[in-house]
Amino acid sequence: MPFLKGHKINIGRKCSKETRKKLRKANLGKVLSLEQRKKISKNTATRRPEVREKMRLAHLGKKLPKEQVAKMVASRKWYKHSEETKRKIGVNHMGSKNPMFGKKPSEETRKKLSESAKKYWGPRIDIQAQKLYERIRHSLESRIWRENVFKRDNYTCIWCGDSKGGNLEADHIKPFILIVRQNNIKLFQEALNCFELWDISNGRTLCVDCHKTTDTWGAKVR
Repeated sequence: MPFLKGHKINIGRKCSKETRKKLRKANLGKVLSLEQRKKISKNTATRRPEVREKMRLAHLGKKLPKEQVAKMVASRKWYKHSEETKRKIGVNHMGSKNPMFGKKPSEETRKKLSESAKKYWGPRIDIQAQKLYERIRHSLESRIWRENVFKRDNYTCIWCGDSKGGNLEADHIKPFILIVRQNNIKLFQEALNCFELWDISNGRTLCVDCHKTTDTWGAKVR
């Protein structure tokens, strides 16, 4: 029987596991042409509202398996939007176009957001401690420590092999802020006398992208 668009002979029927495996194997690795992708995009965008609503309700409340979620996250780990895409996203979420425009979170939601932020950012750092941290990081001893770490690693990221100038950072394996707190450093002179803070065996050379993937990057260990 020839294929007829809109024919409903297969509605409600399910393929067997064997058939699904064959279909998957037949389509595995196939890459659609740009023209085909445009057609699919156009057809999806012009679906009737009632069809889109049916599709939404069909998937409402469904959760993907943890293994599939992990695969999806891993596949997009290194994905980056182009500057043009970022600009378009920003424009499409400005003002009244923003999905949160005119909405105010409830007191319960605000409390949850606050607790979540506290767990991520940790306790607030007072101004005096912040000034001490900045002075230590910009000191001559800190620059010497960083240069020694770079020299030991031959000015190369130990994870991906990147050796581009200006793209390398010296990372503390045991976080800088933990060393300061555990040694109860309150004064700049105490920091200079702390051996653990300037031990190059606690340092490693990483590029900016690799550094961001570490568990200690940014404010994760405050």
